[in-house]
Amino acid sequence: ALLQLLPVQLTGHDRKRGRKQLALRQHFFDLRGGTERKHLETIRMARHHIERAHPDRAGRTQNRHALLVDTLHISHLESQNEYSIMASGKVGTVYVFSGQMGQYVPKDFAGRVIVDFVDVDSAKFDAYAERKSGPMAWVDAREGRMLRAEESRLADRADISLLISHKEAELFTSRLQGSAVQTAKVDVLGNGIDSDFFDPAQVCPEPQLTAMAGPRLIFTGQMDYQPNIAAAERVATRILPLVRQKIPQASFHVVGRNPTDRLLAMHKQGGVFVWGRVDDVRPWLKGADMAVAPLEIARGVQNKVLEAMAMAMPVVLTGAAATGINAVPGHHFEIADSDAELAAAIVDLAQDSRRAAVMGLDARRFVVERQSWQSALEPLAQLFAGNRRAQRNAA
Repeated sequence: ALLQLLPVQLTGHDRKRGRKQLALRQHFFDLRGGTERKHLETIRMARHHIERAHPDRAGRTQNRHALLVDTLHISHLESQNEYSIMASGKVGTVYVFSGQMGQYVPKDFAGRVIVDFVDVDSAKFDAYAERKSGPMAWVDAREGRMLRAEESRLADRADISLLISHKEAELFTSRLQGSAVQTAKVDVLGNGIDSDFFDPAQVCPEPQLTAMAGPRLIFTGQMDYQPNIAAAERVATRILPLVRQKIPQASFHVVGRNPTDRLLAMHKQGGVFVWGRVDDVRPWLKGADMAVAPLEIARGVQNKVLEAMAMAMPVVLTGAAATGINAVPGHHFEIADSDAELAAAIVDLAQDSRRAAVMGLDARRFVVERQSWQSALEPLAQLFAGNRRAQRNAA
């Protein structure tokens, strides 16, 4: 059996990864027939306790085969001893999604533990600290140290630790401390994209974009997330002005929920448009000419990049934003890192519409053939079928 611990407050690519793991659960989670009936009452009661304690979250646990629990719910569930799934003895493997949920694995749990860290959160906070000064630099540095210690503790506890790319796995391994240096088993579980959903043939372009002259640049993402904020401000204040020196009508469009006040203040200023949350990002992608992702801090695989590629868009991005995507620079997307280089790459593609179109088509073909969720998460079946704890104990 499987208990998946899935926190609600995650960034976009983490949420998609968690949902897809649940959607593909038939590969590794079997509660059908008589076995299922024995578990349904426990799951029903757990949902009842969650919804009674947190009525605003009702409906978030409506899943027939898996129990989704976030950090606000787990303590209440643990108090319901008569319905404690973990105490039932019927859980063979705990799959922990994101390191922050590892604290809820009981110390005396004797089954297998798989922790999907996705990316190295401690390194992200270290990077924040390096870019800040004053009290927040100290806060972020402390958070980085504490997360690094927790990552090492969980890696030592887990039968296997998963990261989103080989580069992220190497970084994770290099930062391990204590006994985890010797005991940690680290593997890679990549990200994917739903190329049937992100298909330019399925939507019409957003009229508010197509009404403007091109080139129309777009950046998508959760806009209260610091790396996204920094990337959007970088385009608006440093890169777009360089582009507009060559192409005065160029515009930049920020699409994503919770934009900061500072970003909102840039709306309709110097070719910058901040649209906020939209019901469907696909028409906005189709209505743009090019996606940009000049991230300076990027952990894991950027779904915003895969989504744009799936929509047959040319993408200009930094090397950091391209991490974990095994596409060919200059063929599937353009990589540049300095402001001047990014602006030049944007101008070159904007002035060569044929090359931009071919790059977009090649990008979509790459995603369809090599970045599907089905293929990315296929290794989960083997991970759940393994017996790494026995192997470790035997050693």
